[in-house]
Amino acid sequence: MLPVTPNNLWDNPGARKRKTVVGRGPGAGKGKTCGRGHNGQKSRPGTGKIRPSFIGGQNPLNKRLPKKGFNRNATREPLNVVNIRNIVYMIKKGRLDPTKTITIKDLFICRALSKITYGVKILGKGAEELNTLGFPIHLEVQDASQTVIDLIKANGGSVTCKYMTPLIIRRLLHPHAFKIPQAKIPMPKPKKVLKLEKLREKGMEVIYPKAPWFEEYKAEQELQLAEFEAREKTPGEQILPQYPADRSKGVSWNKPKIEKQELPKRVVFPVPL
Repeated sequence: MLPVTPNNLWDNPGARKRKTVVGRGPGAGKGKTCGRGHNGQKSRPGTGKIRPSFIGGQNPLNKRLPKKGFNRNATREPLNVVNIRNIVYMIKKGRLDPTKTITIKDLFICRALSKITYGVKILGKGAEELNTLGFPIHLEVQDASQTVIDLIKANGGSVTCKYMTPLIIRRLLHPHAFKIPQAKIPMPKPKKVLKLEKLREKGMEVIYPKAPWFEEYKAEQELQLAEFEAREKTPGEQILPQYPADRSKGVSWNKPKIEKQELPKRVVFPVPL
């Protein structure tokens, strides 16, 4: 046995393979054309590889086949999820302050989440550990499961959904990367408003900017709806005409009748003198 010294250490046979040297004459075995052959596409530098869908210059298969349907994932905005037990763990470790409202920035700073793109959703795994705290907590996130909402509200806490765009979230988490750290939150689109209102039905408090004209329009619509329901409950009140129209005899006796006039078969235009 040789002593274990640096000069007696080497790799196993075949562990290191020497790179083939090309273009150094016929004696090396890879001279002149370097093993690529004489002519053709694969002998040219930079054009030897072709895409997998290339089938010889004709119309490729992915263009010949018809396209049907649409992709729902194109407009998805997946939220970053975190379980409620992780938040309880961070509170017990002292990384989160339960006396204040816990926001997505607090979750990012305490490393409960390493990345937040579109928002945060709280899931209910380990929800029974919430009862061990002994005090209520208040969360301000973008979504939460029904189990988490019911349990937090039962302990005296609250869950608030605050609408934020990806750019606003980046400004909140990385203010050093922007010249103006704070920015005004824009109004959500109508489809987004419908999703936010569904969260309100789950029991969350929803916060998003609204325009003054939207509030006036909403109040006007509620007033018209109340009047419509009152008229609907009144007996004998006809709100809308019946469609299709009733053709029975004597129904339209109070409506003015317009006599049908036949058009002349021949029209004679006066000849100018």
